[in-house]
Amino acid sequence: MNKQPEIQDVGPEIQEAQAKAKVCRDNYEGIEEMREAGETYLPKNPRETDPDYKLRLGLTDYFPALQHAVHAYIGKPLGSPIVVDGAPGEVEATLDNVDLAGNDLDMWARQSLTCGIVDGVTFAVADYPVVPAGSTLAQERALGARPYLVHVPLENVVDIHYAMVGGAQKVVHFRYKECASVQDGRWGSRKVERIRVLEPGMVEVWEAQQGLDGKTTWVLLADLSGPVSVPEVPVAKFSAMNEDEPPLTELAWLNVRHWQSKSEQNHILHVARVPLLAADEDTRVDQEAAVEIGVKGLITGFKGLKYVEIEGKAIEAGRTDIMDTEDRMRRVAGQMLVTESGQKSATEAALEGGEGASQLRAWVGNFQSFLNECLRLLALWVGQKEGGKAQVDMEWDEVQVGADLLTALSTMREKGQITAEVLFFNLQKASIIPPDMTFDEFQARLDMEAPAPMPVVSPRKPPKVATITNPDGSTSTVQMS
Repeated sequence: MNKQPEIQDVGPEIQEAQAKAKVCRDNYEGIEEMREAGETYLPKNPRETDPDYKLRLGLTDYFPALQHAVHAYIGKPLGSPIVVDGAPGEVEATLDNVDLAGNDLDMWARQSLTCGIVDGVTFAVADYPVVPAGSTLAQERALGARPYLVHVPLENVVDIHYAMVGGAQKVVHFRYKECASVQDGRWGSRKVERIRVLEPGMVEVWEAQQGLDGKTTWVLLADLSGPVSVPEVPVAKFSAMNEDEPPLTELAWLNVRHWQSKSEQNHILHVARVPLLAADEDTRVDQEAAVEIGVKGLITGFKGLKYVEIEGKAIEAGRTDIMDTEDRMRRVAGQMLVTESGQKSATEAALEGGEGASQLRAWVGNFQSFLNECLRLLALWVGQKEGGKAQVDMEWDEVQVGADLLTALSTMREKGQITAEVLFFNLQKASIIPPDMTFDEFQARLDMEAPAPMPVVSPRKPPKVATITNPDGSTSTVQMS
């Protein structure tokens, strides 16, 4: 007989999504998480002892390429404040502290978009504080009760169910883990694990409690559970890609490859720096004797001993492998990454940045729709149907215009390889030209302020002259026309 699922059991689709996101999440969390994963990403070498492996694991430095890429992606669309138009007053009043934890909409959106890009999918719940039963709207406002957003990362989701409602697919069940702090005695407090269950028109909160036998049971908290005024499940879902796949999986595995290559390179450098003592074939060495070689050791009784060192070919090959991996990471990221081998020039970034910017634009479009759904769900809690529209900056610079690129553009304009409008656009991106000025206005101002052209003067030819004889016999010179 199949075991019936329990409240804490993660649904199969969520399990699959969490498994796909693990390599991206571990890379994003950084070196401590990578070291904690151990042989998952850094396998043990044959005949390598546990102490030697732990030493190598602890000494291998880690370059967080995926983390750098995510932060670069996030900084482009969210470098400017999110603009919300048409929001009801009750919704607009929540945006300065949208999660009741001190985060405004911009900060909350940054956290949500980061998780969405790293994990491929993330969620938000529009919630409302518990108020005494039968409270009027005026009483709720007097208590300071108002709707707020809860960001639910993929790792906290337990399960989600969908069904066709009114001709559209809607969420009909959503449950997720949360951590709460409760009073422990008169002076202390402790953390407890809870699972919140959302279904249309109702909410349940279950708490994990340990019995005397040490077993964990889930207990319904009646004072936090019951019917709610919102008739649908107030959850919004953001997917960076339509397939819910983590978009940076390839970059994550390249980052793992870089981690492994750096470990191998560190190891061979360590070996190369310590010469090995070798005996020629005529020298007898007791193979069973424990001969230890060290900088303070002295060996006597042997002839024909010499030091041998590793050639540099393997070291150079390892360095080349690391650099090749970094180049691949840059291409996969689709934008300029600062790597241990150096930084790409502005011109190189301009050539390779278009694909990454286009990809990011698609993600941000999905994220903007996610924010609009969050605003709508907030509005439902205050009896409104519409929550306004969020506008995320979609006009970020695909490539930062620097001095090198400006020089290249100017040269291309002089050679007729680009139009004046293209040059004008990039000068405006570099803040050399005011952002509100049009090309026609700029051209007209140039025509008006440019100095008057110098008149063109043709070289004068010497005048034609003629000598004539006057009646008195004298001569005169006259200029002929």
